[in-house]
Amino acid sequence: MTAEAPAAEPRASQEDRPWRLTTLERAFELAKSGRFANVSEIRSCLVAERYDAVSSQISGKSLVSQLDRLIASSRAEAVPAL
Repeated sequence: MTAEAPAAEPRASQEDRPWRLTTLERAFELAKSGRFANVSEIRSCLVAERYDAVSSQISGKSLVSQLDRLIASSRAEAVPAL
């Protein structure tokens, strides 16, 4: 059974954000949210949000490493200290 990606975070209304972020900008925004465990989940979310050419735009060793570091950092910050 495949795990489903977390639901996308609520987007700003058209009044708050009259433009649409690029695929790459949105990927970084999602990585910083702390809600995703890996880049694959971010890709799934972008597809669900109807971004185009997700696979080709969110690829490459350097970019994926950058997103992985942001994900790890954001998730670490989200975990409360005991």
